Amino acid sequence: MNPITMFLTFVAVLIGLLLLAVRMPVAAAACFVLAVLVFASLKMANAWERFVILRAGRLHGVKGPGLFWIVPVLDSITAIVDQRIQTTAFSAEQALTRDTVPVNVEAVVFWHVHDAQKAALNITNYREAVDRVSQTSLREMIGASMLAALLSERQAADEFLRAEIARQPGAIPVPGGTAGSFFWNGLGFLTTAVAIVLALIPPADSKDKVGFFVQVFIGSFGFLAAGIVLYALAERRRRRTESSAAA
Repeated sequence: MNPITMFLTFVAVLIGLLLLAVRMPVAAAACFVLAVLVFASLKMANAWERFVILRAGRLHGVKGPGLFWIVPVLDSITAIVDQRIQTTAFSAEQALTRDTVPVNVEAVVFWHVHDAQKAALNITNYREAVDRVSQTSLREMIGASMLAALLSERQAADEFLRAEIARQPGAIPVPGGTAGSFFWNGLGFLTTAVAIVLALIPPADSKDKVGFFVQVFIGSFGFLAAGIVLYALAERRRRRTESSAAA
């Protein structure tokens, strides 16, 4: 559970309790329902994460980074893929070289997931697959090399191993990436904080508490709606920028 969802849920529950205290059960119930919906629907992906969403068993999309909504019950998060560069250590024990000399070789491969959708839907465990493919490629490289070449031409062995792994289905060179921005997440937090502050301000006229709480209720969710709209506009601008850069 991300802190933004927890905070928004707390805001909705708090406003519901305030409305319940002034005997407005219908509005309070609406706030409690909204709290449940926010808790179940609002998700946040970090800059390096991609969420693969299924809707009624079918692929709906890949979300992230930033805030996004899912439909409770209908949508499910089938995988959270980490797109940072990973390291996998592997080894080949008693592998025979081309001149039939048994050797033990240890290696490390640096990799990352470029397509989160394929990693989640086309293979059961992509981390295990990377390990198996790396081991197989290492054994093929050892079997095609003489012992003297393995000992004296390590750079050439590295290049051969890299080419063998890249030749496997789904493997691609590691591209450069950009870090995501948390500015709009911070803006959403700010609008919620403003709503909380408004809810805690005492009414100027104690005889009109009902009207005051109704104003707070409307104003709070107005701020939240504004934050969501601004976030959506920022995401749209970011995607257009990325599309232009790719073109």
